Amino acid sequence: MTTIITTVANQLVALSNNGVITGTDITHVAGSPDILLAGGHTYFVTHSVNMTNNTPPAMFLTLNGAPVQLWIYDYC
Repeated sequence: MTTIITTVANQLVALSNNGVITGTDITHVAGSPDILLAGGHTYFVTHSVNMTNNTPPAMFLTLNGAPVQLWIYDYC
């Protein structure tokens, strides 16, 4: 399912729906921008964003409010 969201700079993006979440170590309430991860684990996070303007994307993931430094960003 695809949902179109219009955002402005530095705005958290509320995720309207969930894919498959198995187990209890990852939780997300649909409509919230927060995804909660249980401590003591290593996670692989992947996401996809389609942009409709010609501005280079300026997006980032955060962990406890701080930008995640070790992630790969690639766009065409």
